[in-house]
Amino acid sequence: MSETLPPPKLVLLSLRLAPWLLAATLALGGVASLASLLFSPADWRQGETVRILYVHVSAAWMSLFCWLVLAGAGVAVLWRRCIFSAAVFEATAWAGFWFTALALITGSIWGRAIWGLWWAWDARLVSELILLFLYLGALSLPAALENRFAGIRAASILALVGLVHLPIIKFSVVWWISLHQTSSVFARGESRLPNEFFAPLLLMALTYLLLYGTLVCLRTPVAYQRFLATPLVALPSATALPPVAPPSAAADDGDNS
Repeated sequence: MSETLPPPKLVLLSLRLAPWLLAATLALGGVASLASLLFSPADWRQGETVRILYVHVSAAWMSLFCWLVLAGAGVAVLWRRCIFSAAVFEATAWAGFWFTALALITGSIWGRAIWGLWWAWDARLVSELILLFLYLGALSLPAALENRFAGIRAASILALVGLVHLPIIKFSVVWWISLHQTSSVFARGESRLPNEFFAPLLLMALTYLLLYGTLVCLRTPVAYQRFLATPLVALPSATALPPVAPPSAAADDGDNS
């Protein structure tokens, strides 16, 4: 087996970047929170409830972004058999799971305030829930198999196959009748999100991106050490080895003659 062990500098670099990314996340998160709570106006229809937008939409974006990173790390795992990429894969799957869960929870709270329902079998909600299950599968496969690296390789295939689900989430409000509103952030005309809402949303989305980087830098070294401590190839047991026959007496006679 030819797994590629990257230089330890990559692991050390992630540990050194983590506190700087955490500081940047807290600083930008404070600015984004102030912009969302104080400088962003209330919506004429939704009132103060519209402020859920900044948490919900940012988490939903990150749920899709993390899956793209997951697929990229999966390619490196399958092609280069790189343990560091496997560690990044595991850390990204963990982060993506919680971003997706946050998007569903905040979406449920927002739906209760606007629709009067905590949950509806809406195309966007169901497709996002399926993404949560995909993340759960990507996390479960390495733990389910005895060979953890083989589990990551199986999860990498799942990540690549799951790419087809991202357009379904994106265009679910267009392809099917949906309670969820259509895209208004990058739309044109009157449906476009006004700048007083878009600017705080952009700050919050960048905060979430920095938070993702912090989480990955913190968890990747832990996952990397876990892979190093796990045998990549299961050695055969002693009972499975064929017995070694003792040298025959005839061979000894032949050597002495």
